[in-house]
Amino acid sequence: MGLAERDGDREPWEVDRVGNQVDQTPTPNPDDAQRTGYVFIEPHEIAIEFFERSRPLDDRQRDRLRDRGVSDDAVASDPGYEGGPLRAARVVFAAGVFDFADDQDEDAVDAFVVIARDWRGYTADAVAFDSSGRVARWLGSEALLGRQRVLAPRLGDPLRIFRDPGAWLAGGRDGVVALDWRLAAEQLAGVSLLVSAGDVEFARQVDERLTRPAPEIFVEGGAAP
Repeated sequence: MGLAERDGDREPWEVDRVGNQVDQTPTPNPDDAQRTGYVFIEPHEIAIEFFERSRPLDDRQRDRLRDRGVSDDAVASDPGYEGGPLRAARVVFAAGVFDFADDQDEDAVDAFVVIARDWRGYTADAVAFDSSGRVARWLGSEALLGRQRVLAPRLGDPLRIFRDPGAWLAGGRDGVVALDWRLAAEQLAGVSLLVSAGDVEFARQVDERLTRPAPEIFVEGGAAP
């Protein structure tokens, strides 16, 4: 059962806005609600569902990630945050989104799942990805994985943008992954970006997908500007 179908019951433990399990629910703030279809979902509700429907990584999964250059710190949390660990789950992928699988879902596959934060660092969505390269959002509310890094101090350095969540993890989560290129173009407007050394193909892809055409300009009377 998805979060939108739940009746609002709470587990004995709760989680805070950044995905930490805590003993008491924070006071809800209506401004933090994420609009998804027909219900408002608060950050702590998203995090509750994330932890209920996923599980910690096992030793085999952790070893596989280490072999791919992913540090234990990157598995544990986002830089500057204590919550938001990488976890595992059974999910169903469908047209750019995913849902946490129930026992009867025949199309369920194993995937990694991670919390996606908004620009303030609050829990806003979840992202799933698997070994075949599929990447999907749960609620579809965030265009960038790592969006909280966009406004983080960088002392003039460009913001790193990664091809996929695997590369993002190997990079210590220090940057972003585009989940929705159209909205990402708005959120990254005016931001200098850095791609991995030698990845010219991805640099071209980023340029093509984030560059917006200039608007047409008209002058009353039909004269050219």
